[in-house]
Formats: sequence, structure tokens, C-alpha cells
Amino acid sequence: MASKNQLKWVRKLHQQKYRQQEGLFLAEGVKVVDELLRSRLEVVYVFATEIWIENNPQSNDDVIKVSPKELETISTLMQPNQVLAVARIPHISDAVGAKKGWSLLLDKISDPGNMGTIIRTADWFGFDHIFVAQHSAEIWNPKVIQAAMGSVFRIPVQVVDNTVKFLESFKERQPVYGMLLDGMPIQQVRFAEPGIVIIGNESKGISPELYPSISHRITIQGADPKGQGRAESLNASLATAIVCYEINRQVNIGK
Repeated sequence: MASKNQLKWVRKLHQQKYRQQEGLFLAEGVKVVDELLRSRLEVVYVFATEIWIENNPQSNDDVIKVSPKELETISTLMQPNQVLAVARIPHISDAVGAKKGWSLLLDKISDPGNMGTIIRTADWFGFDHIFVAQHSAEIWNPKVIQAAMGSVFRIPVQVVDNTVKFLESFKERQPVYGMLLDGMPIQQVRFAEPGIVIIGNESKGISPELYPSISHRITIQGADPKGQGRAESLNASLATAIVCYEINRQVNIGK
């Protein structure tokens, strides 16, 4: 059974400053926790109701039993779902960035739901890495974890301290694609060698200081004859899905 101190400690991890201090994050729900337990990440605690424990006898050794009411007090969800896990935030070496492969750079994506959906989309289409600029949503925010549905446990996601310097070094070995309104229509772009695609902020787009690092400007055309849609812009996660689909269609990333 969980102690009051344990429950109080878990509630502290709802806050970013405590997650950073402890180097830990929360994962909730049957599907997400199952993905976490299958991953290589270090799980510190699992708090689960009797129903989850009965359905997961192989995981019972290190599980702390809680009542549905106790789970509700430590959950970040509107409707708690049987199980909550506490896991260690993985340390990703800078060497990850040196690998060849398709990557995304998320430039100040502010909505945690968008962040998680983008991570899930990149994982689905076989992307190798995701880099996140400063002043973006926190990678280990519970809403990001929930929206990513386990993908954040599989694909390396790394915060970049200096995006300009990072892209300059990246540009020396791989193409840099930027989603901009004045870019070449995506269906006309030939995605040959692996590169990195910059996804800009939901309302402001890509930061102007990154423009010089972009070697290929690309855009998604809408219904307007001039090349843009009638809406102001596409949702960032939807735009990412279209780009990832087109790249995978052309180069079949998974092979």
C-alpha cells in the first residue's frame, strides 16, 4: 500500500520544477504504462489499482497498490485510468545528433498536446530523432506523454541549447528543410538524402534567426489558387503529419 508521503511526493511531480530536480516524469493509463514497461527506460515506481494488478501479474513485484480514490489524488488526468508510473528521464548524449537519419526540429512548439502528437507522428513514419528548441513545451510534461502514446519512450527527443549553432553544424552534413509560406510545394520537392525538417511555432512559425540555416524552403499548398489555403494556417501537428507522410512515401524511411 502507498504511504501518504509517497502520494505527496508523486503529486509534486505534477510540477515541472520538481520533475527537473528529481530527473523523473509521470506516465499514466494502461496503454502508456504498458509502452513504458516495454521500453528500456528505468521505471522507479508503479502505482496501480487492484484491477490493473490482476490483469498484469508479470509486473506485480515492484507495484504499489492504491485505491481508485488514492490514484485520483496523484493523477494528472481528468479520469484516472488504473495505473500511474514514475520513470527516470533518459540522458541522451549529444552524439545522437551526429547520427545519419531523418529528424525533426521543433521550434518553440508551445502546446503540449501538439508536441506529443508530433512525436507520435514522427515515430509512426520512422523518423530517427527529434530535437526541441528552447522555449518549447517541456518534453516530459504529462500532457506530452499522454499525447505521444508511448512514442516518446522509443524515439530520442533532445533539447537543443543553441538552435542557430546546432543547425549550422547540421547543415554541413545534411539538408535543412523549413516549413515556410514562400517555399516550394511539398509535392514538388525531392527528398533524397536524409535531413532535418524544422516545424515552427503554432502562431509565429519558424524563428527568423533560423532562416539562413534553411537550405530548402517547403510549403503545403491549400485550396487557394495562389498556393495557400483559406484558413490562416494549418495546425502544426497536422502539417507535420503531411510532411512526414510525403518524406516516407518518397524514401520509405523504414527500409
